[in-house]
Amino acid sequence: MQIDLLVSVVIPYYKHFKYIEHTIESVFSQTYKNIELIVVDDGSNDGENDILQTLNKRFPFKLYRKDNGGVSSALNYGIKRSKGEFIAIIGSDDIMLPERIAKQVSVLLAKKNLYGCGTYVERIDERGRFINRINPRLPASLDFDYFYSNKFYFPAPAAMYRYTALKSVDFFSENEVIEDWDLCLKLTASGGELILIDSVTTQYRLHLSTSNNYLKMYKGVINVAKKYSYKSKIKYYNIFWYQLAKYVFKSIKAGQYKTAFTILSVMVFDNDRLS
Repeated sequence: MQIDLLVSVVIPYYKHFKYIEHTIESVFSQTYKNIELIVVDDGSNDGENDILQTLNKRFPFKLYRKDNGGVSSALNYGIKRSKGEFIAIIGSDDIMLPERIAKQVSVLLAKKNLYGCGTYVERIDERGRFINRINPRLPASLDFDYFYSNKFYFPAPAAMYRYTALKSVDFFSENEVIEDWDLCLKLTASGGELILIDSVTTQYRLHLSTSNNYLKMYKGVINVAKKYSYKSKIKYYNIFWYQLAKYVFKSIKAGQYKTAFTILSVMVFDNDRLS
């Protein structure tokens, strides 16, 4: 392995002061050591962001602050200031297991044509307690049609990409809510190859502050599905009906009955009702 190859880890941070210390510690606990860590504070502005200054005295990471623009904006801000050949993404409430970077670098070095690779995750609660390792079977191919489906799996907080691949598609789309899905579609639509490693390398944290704005998420899914429908063998309405049912169910389960009704109204008034 090229131990001199620099990997840039980018953390988009927004009000995760309870968890960010553990995330940063996990990056500096990697067995692969040639890492630059970039933390982008996406306009927290509520007093708690002093935790980043305190942590910056203990850990040598690059800290940037910007006005709030969303996850994709923060990711792009950090990626464009990075110096690494590979870009690893991790949420500011998630945890890297010690071998993650080493495993992903090894895969990307072995296959020069790869645009990026993901891994499986395990889920933990807000206290860091194990929930499960329920993950789908490893697919044979992660091509465009795989990602343009209702069953694709490529966990955003466990992804690593070549910088050149991200640059070739103009990085993350900042006007998309489901920015990770959009990126995978952009990369594979351009002819890039992504793979999934059959290994759990990241702990994905589930907690009360995890987004449950189901109307916003549904709109985001539909926007991306519409954008790429021209290229896929899979019919757009297969995505549409599946996601409608999924988010109506989620909304009802969460007691968000008004949201469920608004999503259901697209059956009569079409998607323009959501804009």
